[in-house]
Amino acid sequence: MKLRHRYLIAGVAWALVLGPVATYSVLGAALGATWIWLYGDNPWPSETGWIIPAIGISAGAITSTCCIIFAYRHGQETEARRGQNSKLERRKAVWVTITPLGMILGLCLVLFQGKLDRESAAEIHAQRNAFFAGLLDTRHRPTQIEIIRGDEGQFRAGVQIIGRRVGPYKLIWQVQSSSYDRVLLAGEQILNLSAGRDEVAVAFSLDELAQSYRDMHLTGGGVIVDEPFEIRVKLAPQFSEKDLAMLPEAERSLLARGDSQFLVRNAAPFTVRFRIGPDGAIHY
Repeated sequence: MKLRHRYLIAGVAWALVLGPVATYSVLGAALGATWIWLYGDNPWPSETGWIIPAIGISAGAITSTCCIIFAYRHGQETEARRGQNSKLERRKAVWVTITPLGMILGLCLVLFQGKLDRESAAEIHAQRNAFFAGLLDTRHRPTQIEIIRGDEGQFRAGVQIIGRRVGPYKLIWQVQSSSYDRVLLAGEQILNLSAGRDEVAVAFSLDELAQSYRDMHLTGGGVIVDEPFEIRVKLAPQFSEKDLAMLPEAERSLLARGDSQFLVRNAAPFTVRFRIGPDGAIHY
């Protein structure tokens, strides 16, 4: 093969690289200049829909043609020089050809790897969403709270729980008065729940409630307390590290902040009456 033909092939290879680069560079510059100096955020004329792409394509075509012509003429000139049509010159032509082809191959590999990464990320995202939806559908929920007051001033709150996900849960409960938005009593229990319906008892006494009310809200004098109180419960599943890794990242953040859909709440009111004397003594 003549040296001019070797360089012609090299010119075609470089045209495949520099032609698209020139097209997108000029296209981007034309769009930017048109937006900055001509139309901005105003409606653009319909002609710009074909003029600007035509400018970019013309720049790419001119660049590709120049690459081919320059390479072919360089091969002709090299052939015309005595002693230049040597093995070394032919090797140079090969390397000049391989370089742009290697760039094209590298770009194709990068794009292909990006496609694989996107497909893998999409599959992982779908798996996490499906796992999240399954856990959300089967999680246990506190559906009802029944409060019973015993003869000795003991309160028992029976929390009805139903669900299908087997595993550990944390039941967090608080008692508040209707007059003050402050927690008077609080506690938590670790539960191992099985599929189906279950009941968990939360116990507290009137003495504990009255003393906490007095210590938090009274600074002197007496008061008669006859108002609704409320017990609030929150059931939170306890996930393993493997389960947490399978959850969507946004849901893990919500779970850490206590705003997750997995945290199911319920509440029930009850009325309490007692009197706190000026000396702080509690009377029922």
